[in-house]
Amino acid sequence: MSRKILTPWERIAKIMYENQIDTPSEFAKKIGLTRGETIFQIKRGNHGISRRLAEKIAAAFPEVEEYWLLQGKHSEGAPLPIPLYRGDAVGRFRRGDVPDNYVVTPYESLRPVSFAMVNQEAEPLRGILEHSVLLLESVERERMELGRPHLVETAGRVVLRYIDDDYRTGHYRLYSNNPAWKGVRIVEPMEITAVYALRYVLTTF
Repeated sequence: MSRKILTPWERIAKIMYENQIDTPSEFAKKIGLTRGETIFQIKRGNHGISRRLAEKIAAAFPEVEEYWLLQGKHSEGAPLPIPLYRGDAVGRFRRGDVPDNYVVTPYESLRPVSFAMVNQEAEPLRGILEHSVLLLESVERERMELGRPHLVETAGRVVLRYIDDDYRTGHYRLYSNNPAWKGVRIVEPMEITAVYALRYVLTTF
């Protein structure tokens, strides 16, 4: 007989019970949240457990498996699912919103992947088609890999481009290898508010 898969709130309630935590607010504080609203929304059934929340819970309770928090069952060696966002993927990932779906791929065992998004731009780089799924890793600006593609956010605008630096000015150059996208965009380091290294591309048909 298969075990019942616990709901998101039942998973959190189980952790609270095992660690003698009485209230959602107390649990939120334990995992580093300033407010308990996220936990109350899960209790009401309005939200699930996001990847970022699962990471916070697993960090506070090392005995708890992230895969179990997200899926309600133990992994038994399965790769951790990658949250997939549509629309404002970068903003939703940063807010820790519940994803639209999950991508399960053995690629994540090779390199870290923070989240996945559906490309909505018409071939921003050669070979990357519209509606392809991009697997991205959140990196610090100082860890950008020059000459490689990154998803770069500047002043609310998000583009997938190759990135290089200009040693003479200290600025960065954003450019595409697709002839349809002409021109090079020059940005100052402080203009870059977030950057994500492109790790893998899944083509959908």
